[in-house]
Amino acid sequence: MKSGYSILILVFVSLLSLAIVTDAQLRAHIGRGYRSPSLFERFGTGFDATFGYSIYGDPALHPERSIAIDGGLDQSFLHESVRTSATYFYTRLQDVILFSTLNPGDPFGRFFGYTNAKGGLARGAELSSLISANRSLDLSAAYTYTNAIERTPVVAGVLRSVLTPEHQFSLTASQRIGERVLVAFDFTAASSYLAQIFGATASPMYRFHGIRRAGLGVSYRHPLSEFRAVRFFAKIDNLLNQNYYEQRFRTPGATGVGGAELSF
Repeated sequence: MKSGYSILILVFVSLLSLAIVTDAQLRAHIGRGYRSPSLFERFGTGFDATFGYSIYGDPALHPERSIAIDGGLDQSFLHESVRTSATYFYTRLQDVILFSTLNPGDPFGRFFGYTNAKGGLARGAELSSLISANRSLDLSAAYTYTNAIERTPVVAGVLRSVLTPEHQFSLTASQRIGERVLVAFDFTAASSYLAQIFGATASPMYRFHGIRRAGLGVSYRHPLSEFRAVRFFAKIDNLLNQNYYEQRFRTPGATGVGGAELSF
């Protein structure tokens, strides 16, 4: 743990030196999180035809605790038409509450229920940029790298955190045509991730392909008076009809939506 803090201090000093040289804006944040167990997590029970009456809660549960640290630089170029940002983040879930299968000898005779465990650890970096190419065209892009592991493995032998892709990228472009028409395009891509089919401790871990999704939308605003207007819009999601999974569930192919909105 000491080496982790040493790396954080080194990163902060490096960012501070760069900010002084380039006249960039340096920011840093540190915070702690706390959540008390809910009444159901402490005293919850249930009944079904297979297991009968079951106790899920544990009155002696400890609260969830976490700590988060992040720092970065913001820099503008070309009279602020290009704005860039770089961020390093570190999040540690010190104690969490899980619903899991339990070892024999539970004081309440439970086979599964709520229990305390050591949480995960995530650290990584995020890079983003916003470009105002001209008065009518805006471009933005972001990339995030996340190295997330579990200190208490969800599945034996698997330390990688579930549902968390290692790499994620997004791109957005918006073009205004005149004063009434707006066209927007967005694209999101992520690397593969691990997840369980049934979400139980006994379920094996599977690797799913990451998201590959593009969307295209257009809107037209027609003024009715000084303070009233109607906006017509249409959007196609998953424009390229890609086959991908979110939260381990297969998503629909290309879909469209449209409508009208009245503002006053």
